[in-house]
Amino acid sequence: MALARRVKRRPRADGTAPSASREERPRATAKLTTWSALFLVAMALLCSASLSLWLWQQQGVVGASWRERAGTPIPAWVESEEPIVSVGLIADLQYADRPDGYRVGSRRHYRNSLRVLRSARESWLRSNVSHVVVLGDNVDRSCREAHFGGDPSRALSEVLLGFEGLRPHFVLGNHDVESFIGPSRPHLLRALGLESPHYAFRPAPGLKLIVLDTYEVSTYSAGARGEEAMAVLGRKRETSGTAALKGPGNLRGLDRRFNALGGALGGNQTDWLRRELQESDRLGERVVVFSHVPVSPRAVSLRCGTLCLSWDHDEVLGLLREHGCVKAFFAGHDHAGGYHAEDLWGPRLRTGATVAGERRILHHVTVEGVIETGSGVGAYATLDFYGSGVAIRGEGRVPSRFLAF
Repeated sequence: MALARRVKRRPRADGTAPSASREERPRATAKLTTWSALFLVAMALLCSASLSLWLWQQQGVVGASWRERAGTPIPAWVESEEPIVSVGLIADLQYADRPDGYRVGSRRHYRNSLRVLRSARESWLRSNVSHVVVLGDNVDRSCREAHFGGDPSRALSEVLLGFEGLRPHFVLGNHDVESFIGPSRPHLLRALGLESPHYAFRPAPGLKLIVLDTYEVSTYSAGARGEEAMAVLGRKRETSGTAALKGPGNLRGLDRRFNALGGALGGNQTDWLRRELQESDRLGERVVVFSHVPVSPRAVSLRCGTLCLSWDHDEVLGLLREHGCVKAFFAGHDHAGGYHAEDLWGPRLRTGATVAGERRILHHVTVEGVIETGSGVGAYATLDFYGSGVAIRGEGRVPSRFLAF
């Protein structure tokens, strides 16, 4: 093979350096283009990483790995066993008779919520599911507005028809209590068939399901509870007025939770919860707790972050961790969903001893909201309870996973 000769260019008569040949010019341009592209890619990655880190710091989210958020797949042996009981689960319908719209960067499908609910009802009835836990926000606050119906009672009645033939157990959400604010709140409870917004029931022997009201103390509460809520927010924020209080304002980290979209259990409800857990510990029951607002900073999405936490999340977490009967905590509110398996260790294991039975896992599940579910897609689940755990059989946007007890 012949080798091309390298031609040595001589200096010009005026002493200047000779220009590159026609063959060398494209080669130099190609090298410059490659290095420029690599530099731009590196800068884009650096900016993306910096922005993500800044967002996590602003929202105070500890975060979880993708594997942790995915959870444990449902094991094969589960398919050969009959569950002790099955319970339906759905979150954040936020129905309103209005066109789709965008809020906080996400598309909301207000009318489609009823179609998703009908699909869920048909699925549950086929599976002989009777009990259903509804994680709050049955209607959207906009149903109070004249151009979107102006009657939250009518919107709520449309939702309640979707549970015909089932036994729904309702959790109060911020859109519910805002739609039926003040004197209308007792009407909301009557419509939902609730004597109290926080309660417990046993769908099967040895299993207790507890429903919390995270808006007992909130800006939507009447009387002393509402005044207490405004005092709490007043100590944390500089802004005033309910509309301004719905955002994080200048708050950072875990303090972002102090906004009008959240609330707290209050002292009386916290005492009630403690007594319920003490009773279940004594009886050897398994307990699963349901709330509209999450309490774990690691079970919220990056988009919502600590803005979606309960005001008294640390106190509630302390109670859940203290009582071994509690196996899982389900919430809504954060439409993107989330999951975190909290590894808890008994006092003897923390000192280094290896004592069987001292370790347990507390599961935190934030269920994806129906309101952000498009046409032809589902967003609900069936909880199949077994002696050793609960299988979440999700539909559409709600992933399936196994929560080991």
